[in-house]
Amino acid sequence: MSRANLKLINGSSRSPSRLDWATVEQAITHSGQHNEPRTVRFQRLVLNKLLGVLGNEADQYITDGGDDCGVDCFFIDYNENRIHLISTKTVEAYDKANKNFPGVEVSKLICFVKDLVNKSDLLPTRCNPLLRSKVTETWDAIDSGRVFDVCVHICSNQCNLIERDFRALKVGLSEVRATAYEHPLSRFSDEVSKNWSPPTSKTLRFVGREQFEHQQHLQSEDTPIKSLLGSVRVADLCDFLRSDQKGFVDESLFHANVRGHLGIQNPVNREIANTLRGNNRDFFFFLNNGITVVCDKYLYQSGGFPVTLHRPQIVNGRQTAETIFAIYREISDQVQDVVVSVRVIETSTPQLIEDISLATNSQSRIGTRDLRANHPIAQKLASGLLHLGYYYIRKRGEISNLSSNQTIDALKAGQLILAYLKGLPEKAKTDTTSMFADSFEQVFDPNYVTPQLLITAHRLFSDIEIEKHKAIVTMRSSGLSAESTEHWVVEGAFHVLYCVGLLAKREKIDLNAYDQCSELTPKAMEIVGKYYDNIERIAAYRLFRSVRTRDDLRSIVEGGANVNAIQSKQLRLEF
Repeated sequence: MSRANLKLINGSSRSPSRLDWATVEQAITHSGQHNEPRTVRFQRLVLNKLLGVLGNEADQYITDGGDDCGVDCFFIDYNENRIHLISTKTVEAYDKANKNFPGVEVSKLICFVKDLVNKSDLLPTRCNPLLRSKVTETWDAIDSGRVFDVCVHICSNQCNLIERDFRALKVGLSEVRATAYEHPLSRFSDEVSKNWSPPTSKTLRFVGREQFEHQQHLQSEDTPIKSLLGSVRVADLCDFLRSDQKGFVDESLFHANVRGHLGIQNPVNREIANTLRGNNRDFFFFLNNGITVVCDKYLYQSGGFPVTLHRPQIVNGRQTAETIFAIYREISDQVQDVVVSVRVIETSTPQLIEDISLATNSQSRIGTRDLRANHPIAQKLASGLLHLGYYYIRKRGEISNLSSNQTIDALKAGQLILAYLKGLPEKAKTDTTSMFADSFEQVFDPNYVTPQLLITAHRLFSDIEIEKHKAIVTMRSSGLSAESTEHWVVEGAFHVLYCVGLLAKREKIDLNAYDQCSELTPKAMEIVGKYYDNIERIAAYRLFRSVRTRDDLRSIVEGGANVNAIQSKQLRLEF
């Protein structure tokens, strides 16, 4: 999945307008079916804009319902080692949008976070099954050595908390080193209304009348590579970054960048923002690595004239650029004359652009998934899927204009391949890092992985997720009822897909053939369901991370073992 797009700027003072309301209302409408609860649709929108979670995939992170302790969404980000706890409120009429987020939620959130961090034995007894499973997963991860930052998000189609309540939330959370953020209606309106077209050319004005220009002939290139280095005022940089149509950051400038904007809550971006807001802003040029832009051609004339860049792409410094843009909108008069280092490189060679992008990205930690965003395999999958009517999200922060049913995230693609093709469903759940590291070309093996295979796996898993969604709705409405309400498919969906793949191979059915493979899904559901019913009552979360579970299911499908013969005493959890 992709990561944070939303600009996290606390305490926005702008009152929401009717246009803000209408903009977000339209987005809520398109976040689910008309007969689904409005709160759920808003929570999907929040998870998408805040964390890049797609469509119905968001439902597994929604913990809203009875006994939710004020936590409506619970997202564990293993790549960034962050836990995102989201409290939401949604009103149904504009005349209520100018009211503040209810402060009564503050004490509940503080109490929950403290009990979560301190591992209070009583906490699970106060949680509904969905929230309880997230608490269990968090504590298991901590016991295995993980250290998380806890982020609490206040999200609504209203105004912020009143200042007193937000201050109380920050103080209460600071006792356990957690952080609070606010995302009111006006902020969501700004985010969901973005719409851009790719730039063919832009102009950038450098400081001074002369810039340093370097030209070098490379043996591998027919034409020389040129580079221009200089400093740019923040005001002029923001003019360059701004979309001509909407006044937001022009996202098409970052197509070749290996990741999306990580938000001001990112530690490095927060430091950039603090420097610009503080008394050391005049030292910004010396404290920051600057921005690298590649373009097909640039037109430079000495004497202080603006430089014209044809098809420009920012390949390094996106975090700097977007953070500067956000702070400039906030305090333009204070930062407009701050200068930033900018390097422009003239080349249209794809491999060189990728090499520059990878080599220059070192200021913020880059996840392994992002480093593969421009790999030829990823690009070919994206191109092939697009021709088949699907959008492939290669990097965090990238936005699809197609529906969730026609959008495949690179992370989800890797999980589907591991479960369906490679027969490793437990790794699909637990190992989302190595698939983009040393194992990338083994997982995304171009000899086996094709756009059509991904589409088939995606459609099969979407069918399984319909059953998963039904189970989540049941669990969400069960409140503090017994553990038996926990339905195995919530945690075992990848194992169902795994069994579909095993059954298809056994029956010698082409894994690309959706129509034939989809007929095997009910049988796969039956096998995994009976297996779960016959083992000892342990949390489904733990069971479906077990290597033994995978081996048992393989024995049932391939070896004809009787699912009823697998007794609880035979189960040894191996991780």
